[in-house]
Formats: sequence, C-alpha cells, structure tokens
Amino acid sequence: MNYRIEKGKRIYYKFECNHCGDCCRFLDILLEKEDILKWIAQDSQDILQYIQIQPESISADFFIKAEMEGKLEERKEEILKNHYQYQSEDLQRDSVIFSYLFLPELGNNCILIPQTFQIALDGMQAGIKYMFLSKNNGDCIFFSGKNCTIYELRPLICTRFPFDDDGTLAINDWTLYVCKGIKRIKKIK
Repeated sequence: MNYRIEKGKRIYYKFECNHCGDCCRFLDILLEKEDILKWIAQDSQDILQYIQIQPESISADFFIKAEMEGKLEERKEEILKNHYQYQSEDLQRDSVIFSYLFLPELGNNCILIPQTFQIALDGMQAGIKYMFLSKNNGDCIFFSGKNCTIYELRPLICTRFPFDDDGTLAINDWTLYVCKGIKRIKKIK
C-alpha cells in the first residue's frame, strides 16, 4: 500500500532513490542476526570494530528484566567482560547510556564494542541491540561523500529503507522527512 490518508484524502506516493545519502545520516543503523551471520560467512572481521551496543538497549528496563530473571549479575559481567569500552569524541554523537545506574564504571557516554561476532549474536539473544558507530557529525561510519563504503555488505535495514519489513513503502512523517526520493504522485478524494 503506497498511500496514506491526509486531511480525508488518499495520497499516493512512489519512491525513486536520488542517491542523496540522507538515509545514512542521523539514523541508528540497527543490526540484525542475519547481518552478523552474513559478515561471518564473508569473513568480514574488519566490520566488527565498528559495531556497538545501542545505548538505549541496555536501559534500566533491560537490567530490571535481568534482575527479575535472576540474571542481573550475569548480564552485567557479560557486558563488561565481552565488550571493549571505548570513549571517543570523533565517533559517536552524544547519547546517554542509561545503564550507569547498574554499571557506573561505564560513565554516561561509553561505547561498548563486542569482542567477537559471536558475542554480538549472544547479546542479541539476550535482548541487546547492536548498531553501527556514528561519526561525530551523525553520519554512519561507513558513509563517505555520498557513498556507502560497504555497499555489498550493508545491513538489512539499509537494503530495505525506505520500505517496511513487509515490502510496502514506509510513508510515515519521519520517513517522508528523511527520504527525498519519496514523492507524491496523486490525490484521490
């Protein structure tokens, strides 16, 4: 379905990529299990150093759930033992890790990079989300000029955008704002 109702009218949209690169800016490039498995199969170990825990995924809710399951200390230990801790003004735009209540040694803006792809897979299984690092200006770490430097190995979220998981064009306000390749094509009363 490539339409939405606006002011009581059905508005249709189409998409044609204009290669502006706006989809590579200021977005969390969330990774999926299939992405990790693809990089393992392609022996793309160099990508690993650019993966981090999405800060919001290890929120107070994450730790409260772990505590309710009786796994709080185990989760805390896994995160500290299995991830490199990295602080850099050059890579990540400001974000607060809400886990400082549970892991105060991390501080408020620590980047956590999995040591192996298997650790990322295990973390995903435990409910942790992973994403690519962002440059200080908000661009994806693999975005250069107007090009993706890992285009053939890019994550599923990138291959799908601006479409939803079911293949329909995502025409919500946010996607229409980000993607200049989505255009109105006609109105039907």
